[in-house]
Amino acid sequence: MFERILLLCDEVERPFLTDTLRAFSASLEIRHVRDAPTLAGIDAAQLAQSRLVTFGAAQALPSAVLAGLGFGAYNFHPGPPAYPGWMPSAFAVYDGATEFGATAHALSASQDGGVIVAADTFPVAAGTTRTELARGAYLAMLGLFRRLAPVLVTRAQALPTLPIAWGARRGTRALYADLCDIPLDIDKAELLRRINGLGGGDTFSVPTIWLHGVPFRYMPTDDEQS
Repeated sequence: MFERILLLCDEVERPFLTDTLRAFSASLEIRHVRDAPTLAGIDAAQLAQSRLVTFGAAQALPSAVLAGLGFGAYNFHPGPPAYPGWMPSAFAVYDGATEFGATAHALSASQDGGVIVAADTFPVAAGTTRTELARGAYLAMLGLFRRLAPVLVTRAQALPTLPIAWGARRGTRALYADLCDIPLDIDKAELLRRINGLGGGDTFSVPTIWLHGVPFRYMPTDDEQS
């Protein structure tokens, strides 16, 4: 029997997301899950009665947990289908994308990415920064969550899917790090593309150029970060 939603999200989002789900089902248990290790500690019997909903999850989830969920798992991704994976806003700015958005998709232990169940897009004005783009994607994620909340808590069957494929290039930390490695002979246009997209880094990698064995790292100004 479908008895609970396991909600994996940051603490700052927990009250709003929980209240949004509860508005459509007073009887279903909504349990906040802080991280993947906490999720892994839930016993098999409870998993079999649960659906997992993750909001912008960037952490790997245990395949055994995904396989043990009785009512599936769905994630809200901060980018459109064209930009799967890590830091979609950075890669979109690097590409000069003219539209962006958010995606809701199924999670599966055996399928990378997962089938898409909903997506929203919005136009991107020239000169939009990575921070502005990420903020727009976050608002789009919240909109998708509100739209799907009723079916997430009332429909025990799998959500209907859309005939939309993920983009061919999946963003990864390794790909981001490669772009952060700035060659000495880079041309101006490519340098600006990388600076605009990568900004001050992703907490793992920072745009860096090496000269005589000395690293020079790009540090954006306050205006560039806004």
